[in-house]
Amino acid sequence: MVSEKVIVKNQRLTNGDILFKERLLKLMQGEKPYAWASANGIAKSSMHNILQSGRPPGADQLIKISNATGVSIDWLLKGEESSFPSTAGEVEKHKSDDLLWLTVAGHSNLTHKDKMPFSIQWLSHYTSELDNIVVVFQTGDSMEPTLSKDDLLLVDKSKNDISNAGIYVIENKGSHEAKRIQRGMGDEVLISNDNSRYANMTVKKQDRAQLNIIGKVVYYFHGL
Repeated sequence: MVSEKVIVKNQRLTNGDILFKERLLKLMQGEKPYAWASANGIAKSSMHNILQSGRPPGADQLIKISNATGVSIDWLLKGEESSFPSTAGEVEKHKSDDLLWLTVAGHSNLTHKDKMPFSIQWLSHYTSELDNIVVVFQTGDSMEPTLSKDDLLLVDKSKNDISNAGIYVIENKGSHEAKRIQRGMGDEVLISNDNSRYANMTVKKQDRAQLNIIGKVVYYFHGL
């Protein structure tokens, strides 16, 4: 049973950037990086940036890498060094792990058809509502430094009644943005930003129906 106390964890990728490159090179099993990228429809510029900085690419290229290697997004981004597959057999075993393909929302270059695979075992550490999880990419910088533009958020759509304070995703005219939300007095909704340059706001009870809350953020990858 997943505890209701499981909130968002700050999963900065800064310290794991090089590990992303190492994981990817391991999965290539000795193939030349640019040739491998070309064969799998991955932009040469993206491969160059990965090799130079060690950092993961943008969402569209990340999906292509996941499809090409057959491994989950969570493992590509945050897999532990001790879990690196050391043989071709171990690579294939990892590829056969049960995966859940999550729908993507709120990204200008992606559509609902661009689903992202995550390990069911890994997801189960953060939520028991696997059928209600979607991927959302943060819009804007109102939640800096906690969240940045294009950070990958895992959102539980079953948790949209803001009964508990936390970080929720709001949809507005096709744009998706995470905010800190909690109930105020008299059924008011208090919306706050971590970036002090943005003003906080209060939504009155009579205006509550106009607030489209997608769900609660249960995990995020910061620094993608």
